[in-house]
Amino acid sequence: MKYRIANRRRFITFTAVLILLIAFIAAPAFSRITASEKVSRSYIAVTVKEGDTLWALAKEYGSEGADVRRTVYEICKLNNLQSCCIYEGQTITIAGDL
Repeated sequence: MKYRIANRRRFITFTAVLILLIAFIAAPAFSRITASEKVSRSYIAVTVKEGDTLWALAKEYGSEGADVRRTVYEICKLNNLQSCCIYEGQTITIAGDL
């Protein structure tokens, strides 16, 4: 069975627009690095003292006005913590720009 394209110019235009549209929609999924991540970060090593909690560290070292929950999440992610439990003597790395 043979197909015949009635209007070649319309077909090529439609195909080109479709490819550009798909590329435009898919581009953000492939670019995972944002402009803020390209800037080099500074890190602080904090040794946990008796009575310290992640929430207290997040309030102390987090940005002014930043959501403490987000800061705690970032600290856990940076240190590969599976829970929010930290122990005296443990060294926690905190990004300086949280």
